[in-house]
Amino acid sequence: EPRVSSALHSLSLAFLFSLPSPQLPAQQVPLVERNRLKQLEDLARHNSSEVREGSVLSAYQAGEETAREIFSLLVNDPVPAVKKTVAQYASLLGGEVGEQFLTSLANDPSLEVRKEVAVRAAELGGREGEAVFALLSQDKDLAVRRLVARHAGKLGNERGRRILDLLLQDRETQVRIDVALNAHLLGEEAATELLLTLASPDEERPVKLMAASGARQLGGEPVVRVLSRLVGDEDPEVRKVVVLRACQLGGAAGEALVNTLMTDPDPEVRVEVVLHVCQLGELKKNSAFLRLARDPDPEVRKALAFSPRDLACNTKRHNIVSVLLLDPDPEVRKALALYATQLRGEEGERILSALVLDSASEVRKDLVIRAVQFGAEGGRRILRHLLSDSDPEVKRKARAALDQDAA
Repeated sequence: EPRVSSALHSLSLAFLFSLPSPQLPAQQVPLVERNRLKQLEDLARHNSSEVREGSVLSAYQAGEETAREIFSLLVNDPVPAVKKTVAQYASLLGGEVGEQFLTSLANDPSLEVRKEVAVRAAELGGREGEAVFALLSQDKDLAVRRLVARHAGKLGNERGRRILDLLLQDRETQVRIDVALNAHLLGEEAATELLLTLASPDEERPVKLMAASGARQLGGEPVVRVLSRLVGDEDPEVRKVVVLRACQLGGAAGEALVNTLMTDPDPEVRVEVVLHVCQLGELKKNSAFLRLARDPDPEVRKALAFSPRDLACNTKRHNIVSVLLLDPDPEVRKALALYATQLRGEEGERILSALVLDSASEVRKDLVIRAVQFGAEGGRRILRHLLSDSDPEVKRKARAALDQDAA
Protein backbone atom coordinates (compact mmCIF):
# COMPACT_ATOMS: atom_id res chain seq x y z
CA GLU A 1 0.00 0.00 0.00
CA PRO A 2 1.32 3.54 -0.77
CA ARG A 3 0.62 4.75 2.81
CA VAL A 4 2.49 1.81 4.36
CA SER A 5 5.31 2.17 1.86
CA SER A 6 5.79 5.88 2.58
CA ALA A 7 5.71 5.27 6.33
CA LEU A 8 8.39 2.56 6.06
CA HIS A 9 10.41 4.84 3.83
CA SER A 10 10.21 7.58 6.45
CA LEU A 11 11.24 5.27 9.29
CA SER A 12 14.15 3.80 7.37
CA LEU A 13 15.47 7.26 6.56
CA ALA A 14 15.11 8.34 10.16
CA PHE A 15 17.20 5.33 11.14
CA LEU A 16 19.76 6.11 8.45
CA PHE A 17 20.23 9.69 9.60
CA SER A 18 20.51 8.59 13.21
CA LEU A 19 23.66 6.56 12.38
CA PRO A 20 27.00 8.18 13.28
CA SER A 21 28.90 9.67 10.38
CA PRO A 22 31.93 7.66 9.25
CA GLN A 23 35.38 9.10 9.88
CA LEU A 24 36.20 11.05 6.74
CA PRO A 25 39.06 13.27 5.67
CA ALA A 26 38.35 16.87 6.69
CA GLN A 27 37.99 18.09 3.11
CA GLN A 28 35.16 15.57 2.44
CA VAL A 29 33.01 16.43 5.47
CA PRO A 30 31.32 19.56 4.00
CA LEU A 31 30.39 17.60 0.89
CA VAL A 32 28.83 14.79 2.94
CA GLU A 33 26.91 17.30 5.05
CA ARG A 34 25.62 19.06 1.95
CA ASN A 35 24.47 15.74 0.49
CA ARG A 36 22.73 14.86 3.74
CA LEU A 37 20.99 18.22 3.83
CA LYS A 38 19.93 17.81 0.17
CA GLN A 39 18.43 14.41 0.94
CA LEU A 40 16.52 15.82 3.90
CA GLU A 41 15.25 18.72 1.82
CA ASP A 42 13.95 16.22 -0.73
CA LEU A 43 12.17 14.36 2.10
CA ALA A 44 10.69 17.60 3.41
CA ARG A 45 9.20 18.24 -0.05
CA HIS A 46 7.96 14.67 -0.55
CA ASN A 47 4.34 14.16 -1.64
CA SER A 48 3.65 11.88 1.33
CA SER A 49 2.90 13.69 4.59
CA GLU A 50 4.17 10.62 6.50
CA VAL A 51 7.56 11.00 4.84
CA ARG A 52 7.64 14.74 5.55
CA GLU A 53 6.72 14.02 9.14
CA GLY A 54 9.54 11.47 9.38
CA SER A 55 12.00 14.01 8.01
CA VAL A 56 11.44 16.13 11.14
CA LEU A 57 12.98 13.47 13.38
CA SER A 58 15.82 12.91 10.88
CA ALA A 59 16.58 16.63 10.80
CA TYR A 60 16.52 16.84 14.60
CA GLN A 61 18.98 13.95 14.83
CA ALA A 62 21.27 15.62 12.28
CA GLY A 63 21.86 18.61 14.55
CA GLU A 64 20.66 22.16 15.15
CA GLU A 65 21.78 23.75 11.87
CA THR A 66 20.21 21.03 9.75
CA ALA A 67 17.07 21.09 11.86
CA ARG A 68 16.77 24.84 11.39
CA GLU A 69 16.91 24.44 7.59
CA ILE A 70 14.39 21.59 7.42
CA PHE A 71 12.00 23.02 10.02
CA SER A 72 11.91 26.24 8.02
CA LEU A 73 10.57 24.25 5.06
CA LEU A 74 7.98 22.39 7.15
CA VAL A 75 6.68 25.12 9.45
CA ASN A 76 4.11 26.08 6.78
CA ASP A 77 3.28 22.51 5.73
CA PRO A 78 -0.36 22.07 4.65
CA VAL A 79 -0.82 19.04 6.96
CA PRO A 80 -1.30 19.86 10.66
CA ALA A 81 0.26 16.56 11.79
CA VAL A 82 3.57 17.57 10.21
CA LYS A 83 3.55 20.95 11.93
CA LYS A 84 2.66 19.34 15.27
CA THR A 85 5.75 17.14 14.89
CA VAL A 86 7.84 20.23 14.14
CA ALA A 87 6.52 21.78 17.36
CA GLN A 88 7.48 18.66 19.31
CA TYR A 89 11.08 18.60 18.13
CA ALA A 90 11.50 22.36 18.12
CA SER A 91 10.78 22.35 21.86
CA LEU A 92 13.50 19.71 22.29
CA LEU A 93 15.99 21.88 20.40
CA GLY A 94 15.32 24.60 22.97
CA GLY A 95 16.75 28.09 23.08
CA GLU A 96 16.16 30.74 20.45
CA VAL A 97 15.76 28.17 17.67
CA GLY A 98 12.97 26.42 19.52
CA GLU A 99 11.32 29.76 20.30
CA GLN A 100 11.54 30.82 16.64
CA PHE A 101 9.57 27.84 15.39
CA LEU A 102 7.08 27.64 18.26
CA THR A 103 6.36 31.35 17.87
CA SER A 104 5.70 30.83 14.17
CA LEU A 105 3.44 27.86 14.88
CA ALA A 106 1.62 29.77 17.65
CA ASN A 107 0.14 31.88 14.84
CA ASP A 108 -0.82 28.87 12.71
CA PRO A 109 -4.42 28.82 11.40
CA SER A 110 -4.86 25.24 12.64
CA LEU A 111 -6.32 24.96 16.14
CA GLU A 112 -4.73 21.54 16.63
CA VAL A 113 -1.29 22.95 15.86
CA ARG A 114 -1.69 25.85 18.31
CA LYS A 115 -2.89 23.42 21.00
CA GLU A 116 0.26 21.36 20.43
CA VAL A 117 2.38 24.48 20.80
CA ALA A 118 0.66 25.27 24.12
CA VAL A 119 1.79 21.90 25.45
CA ARG A 120 5.31 22.11 24.00
CA ALA A 121 6.00 25.61 25.29
CA ALA A 122 6.34 24.19 28.79
CA GLU A 123 8.98 21.75 27.51
CA LEU A 124 10.83 24.64 25.87
CA GLY A 125 10.91 26.38 29.24
CA GLY A 126 12.81 29.46 30.33
CA ARG A 127 12.48 32.91 28.81
CA GLU A 128 11.69 31.37 25.43
CA GLY A 129 8.81 29.26 26.76
CA GLU A 130 7.42 32.29 28.58
CA ALA A 131 7.43 34.32 25.36
CA VAL A 132 5.48 31.60 23.53
CA PHE A 133 2.97 31.27 26.37
CA ALA A 134 2.50 35.05 26.45
CA LEU A 135 1.55 34.95 22.77
CA LEU A 136 -0.82 32.00 23.23
CA SER A 137 -2.49 33.60 26.27
CA GLN A 138 -4.13 35.99 23.80
CA ASP A 139 -5.24 33.23 21.40
CA LYS A 140 -8.72 33.62 19.96
CA ASP A 141 -9.65 30.04 20.82
CA LEU A 142 -10.70 29.06 24.34
CA ALA A 143 -9.14 25.58 24.08
CA VAL A 144 -5.68 27.07 23.52
CA ARG A 145 -5.93 29.50 26.43
CA ARG A 146 -7.13 26.70 28.71
CA LEU A 147 -4.04 24.67 27.79
CA VAL A 148 -1.88 27.66 28.63
CA ALA A 149 -3.57 27.84 32.04
CA ARG A 150 -2.88 24.15 32.62
CA HIS A 151 0.78 24.13 31.58
CA ALA A 152 2.27 27.60 32.19
CA GLY A 153 2.82 26.87 35.89
CA LYS A 154 5.49 24.36 34.87
CA LEU A 155 7.74 27.31 34.02
CA GLY A 156 8.16 27.91 37.76
CA ASN A 157 7.40 30.69 40.19
CA GLU A 158 8.25 33.93 38.40
CA ARG A 159 7.77 33.06 34.74
CA GLY A 160 4.72 30.89 35.30
CA ARG A 161 3.14 33.48 37.60
CA ARG A 162 3.52 36.22 34.98
CA ILE A 163 1.66 34.11 32.40
CA LEU A 164 -1.10 33.09 34.80
CA ASP A 165 -1.49 36.73 35.86
CA LEU A 166 -2.27 37.51 32.22
CA LEU A 167 -4.98 34.85 32.26
CA LEU A 168 -6.62 36.30 35.38
CA GLN A 169 -8.07 38.91 33.05
CA ASP A 170 -9.44 36.34 30.60
CA ARG A 171 -13.10 36.88 29.71
CA GLU A 172 -13.89 33.16 29.92
CA THR A 173 -14.66 31.76 33.36
CA GLN A 174 -13.31 28.33 32.41
CA VAL A 175 -9.84 29.73 31.81
CA ARG A 176 -9.70 31.23 35.30
CA ILE A 177 -10.99 27.93 36.71
CA ASP A 178 -8.09 26.14 35.04
CA VAL A 179 -5.72 28.71 36.52
CA ALA A 180 -7.09 27.92 40.00
CA LEU A 181 -6.82 24.16 39.56
CA ASN A 182 -3.25 24.30 38.24
CA ALA A 183 -1.84 27.08 40.40
CA HIS A 184 -0.10 24.49 42.59
CA LEU A 185 2.43 23.92 39.79
CA LEU A 186 3.97 27.29 40.66
CA GLY A 187 5.03 26.30 44.15
CA GLU A 188 3.45 27.21 47.48
CA GLU A 189 4.11 30.94 47.83
CA ALA A 190 3.28 32.03 44.28
CA ALA A 191 0.31 29.66 44.09
CA THR A 192 -1.16 30.95 47.36
CA GLU A 193 -0.99 34.57 46.23
CA LEU A 194 -2.63 33.66 42.94
CA LEU A 195 -5.43 31.71 44.65
CA LEU A 196 -6.08 34.58 47.05
CA THR A 197 -6.63 36.81 44.02
CA LEU A 198 -9.07 34.27 42.56
CA ALA A 199 -10.90 34.14 45.91
CA SER A 200 -11.63 37.87 45.82
CA PRO A 201 -15.26 39.02 46.33
CA ASP A 202 -15.70 40.31 42.77
CA GLU A 203 -14.72 36.99 41.17
CA GLU A 204 -17.39 34.61 39.80
CA ARG A 205 -18.72 31.82 42.00
CA PRO A 206 -17.26 28.85 40.03
CA VAL A 207 -13.80 30.42 40.13
CA LYS A 208 -13.96 31.00 43.89
CA LEU A 209 -15.09 27.41 44.43
CA MET A 210 -12.14 26.15 42.40
CA ALA A 211 -9.79 28.44 44.32
CA ALA A 212 -10.79 26.50 47.45
CA SER A 213 -10.13 23.21 45.63
CA GLY A 214 -6.81 24.47 44.29
CA ALA A 215 -5.72 25.48 47.79
CA ARG A 216 -6.52 22.00 49.06
CA GLN A 217 -3.88 20.60 46.70
CA LEU A 218 -1.29 22.74 48.48
CA GLY A 219 -2.47 21.87 51.99
CA GLY A 220 -1.39 23.49 55.24
CA GLU A 221 -1.21 27.27 55.57
CA PRO A 222 -2.32 28.04 51.98
CA VAL A 223 -5.66 26.30 52.60
CA VAL A 224 -6.22 28.27 55.78
CA ARG A 225 -5.46 31.59 54.07
CA VAL A 226 -7.75 30.96 51.11
CA LEU A 227 -10.63 29.58 53.22
CA SER A 228 -10.29 32.49 55.65
CA ARG A 229 -10.88 34.85 52.76
CA LEU A 230 -13.85 32.87 51.41
CA VAL A 231 -15.55 32.40 54.80
CA GLY A 232 -16.72 36.01 54.59
CA ASP A 233 -17.86 35.83 50.98
CA GLU A 234 -21.32 37.27 50.32
CA ASP A 235 -22.36 34.21 48.29
CA PRO A 236 -23.82 31.49 50.57
CA GLU A 237 -22.99 28.80 47.97
CA VAL A 238 -19.33 29.67 48.35
CA ARG A 239 -19.56 29.55 52.14
CA LYS A 240 -21.21 26.09 51.91
CA VAL A 241 -18.11 24.80 50.14
CA VAL A 242 -15.94 26.43 52.80
CA VAL A 243 -17.81 24.32 55.38
CA LEU A 244 -16.79 21.12 53.62
CA ARG A 245 -13.18 22.22 53.14
CA ALA A 246 -12.89 23.44 56.73
CA CYS A 247 -14.18 20.13 58.10
CA GLN A 248 -11.77 18.25 55.84
CA LEU A 249 -8.94 20.49 57.02
CA GLY A 250 -9.63 19.73 60.69
CA GLY A 251 -7.26 20.77 63.45
CA ALA A 252 -7.40 24.10 65.22
CA ALA A 253 -7.64 26.05 61.97
CA GLY A 254 -10.54 23.97 60.62
CA GLU A 255 -12.40 24.18 63.93
CA ALA A 256 -11.98 27.96 64.06
CA LEU A 257 -13.52 28.27 60.60
CA VAL A 258 -16.41 25.96 61.56
CA ASN A 259 -17.06 28.08 64.67
CA THR A 260 -17.51 31.08 62.42
CA LEU A 261 -19.76 29.17 60.02
CA MET A 262 -22.04 27.89 62.79
CA THR A 263 -23.20 31.49 63.26
CA ASP A 264 -23.50 32.15 59.52
CA PRO A 265 -26.49 34.40 58.70
CA ASP A 266 -27.78 31.89 56.13
CA PRO A 267 -29.46 28.81 57.66
CA GLU A 268 -28.54 26.72 54.61
CA VAL A 269 -24.87 27.24 55.43
CA ARG A 270 -25.49 26.12 59.00
CA VAL A 271 -27.31 23.04 57.65
CA GLU A 272 -24.14 22.31 55.67
CA VAL A 273 -22.24 22.36 58.96
CA VAL A 274 -24.66 19.68 60.23
CA LEU A 275 -23.85 17.52 57.21
CA HIS A 276 -20.06 17.72 57.50
CA VAL A 277 -19.11 18.42 61.11
CA CYS A 278 -18.58 14.68 61.75
CA GLN A 279 -15.19 15.03 60.10
CA LEU A 280 -13.91 17.10 63.03
CA GLY A 281 -12.40 15.73 66.25
CA GLU A 282 -14.55 14.19 68.98
CA LEU A 283 -14.68 17.13 71.40
CA LYS A 284 -15.43 19.59 68.62
CA LYS A 285 -18.23 17.38 67.26
CA ASN A 286 -19.93 17.18 70.64
CA SER A 287 -19.77 20.93 71.13
CA ALA A 288 -20.93 21.67 67.57
CA PHE A 289 -23.92 19.29 67.75
CA LEU A 290 -25.18 20.80 71.00
CA ARG A 291 -24.83 24.28 69.55
CA LEU A 292 -26.66 23.29 66.37
CA ALA A 293 -29.42 21.58 68.37
CA ARG A 294 -30.22 25.03 69.78
CA ASP A 295 -30.00 26.86 66.45
CA PRO A 296 -32.67 29.58 66.07
CA ASP A 297 -33.79 28.23 62.70
CA PRO A 298 -36.00 25.09 62.80
CA GLU A 299 -34.66 23.94 59.42
CA VAL A 300 -31.19 23.60 60.93
CA ARG A 301 -32.50 21.67 63.92
CA LYS A 302 -34.62 19.49 61.64
CA ALA A 303 -31.57 18.71 59.51
CA LEU A 304 -29.73 17.66 62.65
CA ALA A 305 -32.61 15.46 63.79
CA PHE A 306 -32.91 13.93 60.34
CA SER A 307 -29.21 13.21 59.96
CA PRO A 308 -28.63 9.72 61.35
CA ARG A 309 -25.14 9.45 59.85
CA ASP A 310 -24.02 12.57 61.68
CA LEU A 311 -25.83 11.86 64.95
CA ALA A 312 -24.51 8.31 64.89
CA CYS A 313 -20.92 9.58 64.65
CA ASN A 314 -21.34 11.35 68.00
CA THR A 315 -20.63 9.34 71.14
CA LYS A 316 -22.74 11.72 73.23
CA ARG A 317 -25.71 11.86 70.89
CA HIS A 318 -28.13 11.22 73.78
CA ASN A 319 -27.42 14.79 74.90
CA ILE A 320 -28.44 16.13 71.50
CA VAL A 321 -31.50 13.86 71.36
CA SER A 322 -32.62 15.15 74.76
CA VAL A 323 -32.49 18.71 73.47
CA LEU A 324 -34.32 17.82 70.23
CA LEU A 325 -37.09 15.96 72.08
CA LEU A 326 -37.99 19.28 73.71
CA ASP A 327 -37.73 21.27 70.50
CA PRO A 328 -40.60 23.80 70.14
CA ASP A 329 -41.14 22.90 66.48
CA PRO A 330 -43.22 19.71 65.90
CA GLU A 331 -41.49 19.17 62.54
CA VAL A 332 -38.15 18.80 64.32
CA ARG A 333 -39.59 16.18 66.67
CA LYS A 334 -41.15 14.34 63.71
CA ALA A 335 -37.75 14.30 62.02
CA LEU A 336 -36.30 12.84 65.22
CA ALA A 337 -38.90 10.04 65.08
CA LEU A 338 -37.81 9.22 61.55
CA TYR A 339 -34.21 9.13 62.73
CA ALA A 340 -35.22 6.66 65.47
CA THR A 341 -36.69 4.23 62.90
CA GLN A 342 -33.32 4.16 61.13
CA LEU A 343 -31.35 3.93 64.36
CA ARG A 344 -33.45 0.96 65.52
CA GLY A 345 -32.54 -1.15 68.57
CA GLU A 346 -33.09 -0.09 72.17
CA GLU A 347 -31.93 3.46 71.56
CA GLY A 348 -34.37 3.95 68.71
CA GLU A 349 -37.22 2.54 70.79
CA ARG A 350 -36.38 4.90 73.68
CA ILE A 351 -36.73 7.90 71.38
CA LEU A 352 -40.09 6.68 70.04
CA SER A 353 -41.33 5.93 73.56
CA ALA A 354 -40.49 9.47 74.63
CA LEU A 355 -42.54 10.84 71.74
CA VAL A 356 -45.63 8.85 72.81
CA LEU A 357 -46.27 11.65 75.34
CA ASP A 358 -45.56 14.46 72.90
CA SER A 359 -47.83 17.48 73.31
CA ALA A 360 -48.66 17.74 69.60
CA SER A 361 -51.18 15.27 68.19
CA GLU A 362 -49.62 15.65 64.74
CA VAL A 363 -46.37 14.22 66.16
CA ARG A 364 -48.23 11.30 67.72
CA LYS A 365 -50.13 10.62 64.49
CA ASP A 366 -46.79 10.55 62.66
CA LEU A 367 -45.50 8.27 65.41
CA VAL A 368 -47.99 5.58 64.35
CA ILE A 369 -46.33 5.48 60.93
CA ARG A 370 -42.86 5.39 62.48
CA ALA A 371 -43.82 2.58 64.85
CA VAL A 372 -44.98 0.49 61.90
CA GLN A 373 -41.70 1.22 60.12
CA PHE A 374 -39.76 0.34 63.27
CA GLY A 375 -41.49 -3.05 63.28
CA ALA A 376 -40.89 -6.06 65.51
CA GLU A 377 -42.00 -6.12 69.14
CA GLY A 378 -40.61 -2.66 69.80
CA GLY A 379 -42.89 -1.12 67.19
CA ARG A 380 -45.90 -3.03 68.55
CA ARG A 381 -45.15 -1.76 72.08
CA ILE A 382 -45.27 1.83 70.81
CA LEU A 383 -48.60 1.17 69.05
CA ARG A 384 -50.12 -0.37 72.20
CA HIS A 385 -49.11 2.76 74.17
CA LEU A 386 -50.86 4.89 71.57
CA LEU A 387 -54.13 2.98 72.08
CA SER A 388 -54.55 5.11 75.24
CA ASP A 389 -53.88 8.40 73.44
CA SER A 390 -56.15 11.37 74.19
CA ASP A 391 -56.71 11.96 70.47
CA PRO A 392 -59.34 9.57 68.98
CA GLU A 393 -57.66 9.77 65.56
CA VAL A 394 -54.33 8.61 67.00
CA LYS A 395 -56.07 5.70 68.78
CA ARG A 396 -57.92 4.71 65.62
CA LYS A 397 -54.73 4.71 63.53
CA ALA A 398 -52.85 2.72 66.19
CA ARG A 399 -55.65 0.11 66.39
CA ALA A 400 -55.77 -0.24 62.61
CA ALA A 401 -51.99 -0.73 62.48
CA LEU A 402 -52.06 -3.43 65.16
CA ASP A 403 -54.97 -5.24 63.48
CA GLN A 404 -53.16 -5.20 60.16
CA ASP A 405 -50.01 -6.55 61.84
CA ALA A 406 -52.01 -9.35 63.49
CA ALA A 407 -53.60 -10.30 60.18
